[in-house]
Amino acid sequence: MKIKVLTVAMILASFGLVLVHCGNIRAQQSSNQDKLPEYGDISDLKGMTKVYVSTETTQVRRYVLDELKKDKALVVVPSVEDADFILECAQKESMGNFRMGSVATEMPTFEMIAYTLRSGRHRIAWSKTKNSVRYPPTLLTGDFIAALKKGQK
Repeated sequence: MKIKVLTVAMILASFGLVLVHCGNIRAQQSSNQDKLPEYGDISDLKGMTKVYVSTETTQVRRYVLDELKKDKALVVVPSVEDADFILECAQKESMGNFRMGSVATEMPTFEMIAYTLRSGRHRIAWSKTKNSVRYPPTLLTGDFIAALKKGQK
């Protein structure tokens, strides 16, 4: 009789462990889903003017800010809390060298993302990736401003 009770207890214990483990997996999946962004479009930024700029380096930031100054409607703010939306620019990789005659030039790939933060969730309104011999952060910022103006209409 003790053997049967012990066997049942072991089976129940193993089910208990499996159920607890499955519960943890579900909690982890839910937590990961909370970190995933939502996707909208450029019209999500309609009427928004205050932008926080996030970049990996001060050089990239300087180029992005120089381009943003060309749009008088946008105001760069010093903190995320003051912003209507965030503009992030980061180098993703280098495409190697572009050769023009005997001169080799690096072609870096950058990605720019414009998004809002609402209730702790990222909502991506616009994104683009670009590589070019010309400096991609400058080109991407110009592309963003053009898309924003088109979306404001």
